[in-house]
Amino acid sequence: MPWAVRIEKVLAKKYPPDAEPNPHQKPQWEKLSNWALICEDILDTEPDPRFLRMCYDELLRRGLDDSTIQEMHRFAWLTAGWLNYEKMLWEWVHLDQGDVERAVQWQFEDKLINDEERCAMIEFIKKHGGEPAATPDRR
Repeated sequence: MPWAVRIEKVLAKKYPPDAEPNPHQKPQWEKLSNWALICEDILDTEPDPRFLRMCYDELLRRGLDDSTIQEMHRFAWLTAGWLNYEKMLWEWVHLDQGDVERAVQWQFEDKLINDEERCAMIEFIKKHGGEPAATPDRR
């Protein structure tokens, strides 16, 4: 069964989860890219919903809207999720833009996508990359 069909159950869950942010967590947002924030949901089979909510809120603060975040979330599962679970990379510490790009390249090499799709996907990744330093100052 294709990966895109297998993850529909995962993607059917509300993102971000209904949860209050954890006031005890103080992430260093300036060190996390947009893709690293999106990929937090892919790192663990049971991610902390409070932290996922904080990541979502940070993406909103960076100027992304809900529609873009949802599109990135789905895209991340189709790429980095595929790399982590289908290809069994089992990276549970950190996934970011480089991993999403690596997944696209491997999908191209495995002939799951064509060159036109690969180029469009890489363009999408770069468009929404958002360097960590782009985070607005929160004084």
